[in-house]
Amino acid sequence: MKNRHRILVIILSLTTGLSAQQVPVPSKDTASGPVIGERDKAKEDLVAKQFDTIRAGAKLRTMTRIKHRASLEQTICTIALNRMPKERQISAISTVYRTAQFESIPTELRKLATMEDFHFSNKSDFVRYSVAVWRVRDSQSGEANYWVGVQLYWDAAAEFFEEHFTDDMYWRNDWKKQIAPECRGK
Repeated sequence: MKNRHRILVIILSLTTGLSAQQVPVPSKDTASGPVIGERDKAKEDLVAKQFDTIRAGAKLRTMTRIKHRASLEQTICTIALNRMPKERQISAISTVYRTAQFESIPTELRKLATMEDFHFSNKSDFVRYSVAVWRVRDSQSGEANYWVGVQLYWDAAAEFFEEHFTDDMYWRNDWKKQIAPECRGK
């Protein structure tokens, strides 16, 4: 299990391209400073419903939703603040995408929701998921855009054991180094 977490941390750090020293400086609005945006819990509920609907339609087991996951929320805030590319995968078991519409289900969400083969020894390890949605205004048009992040997680007992009784306890909070200062604690 500790190797899985190491792999996840390595993938996360390599794919995000952010580190404590490399957090890009956010763009400034001439009138109001950096555009940070805000978390949209109603849209998170909508994405979670879409995720559950996709899984049910594919006759896959139900996953439990984690309603508040600071690491995902702050990562999505950082990505939104720094205006990352339209789609961005932050690990093999997560997806990040930008959208202005929630009427249709994006390919990225469908892929993650229907993924059953995680290339690990035990497919049942991932039984929970979390959703974070960050709303930002387009600086030119003024229209709302949303950064959406969905990530899969192990069951709570496995995650607790991994973070407190293995070597992972030394770097379990390394994700915080990648968070933009404006997004910390959000």
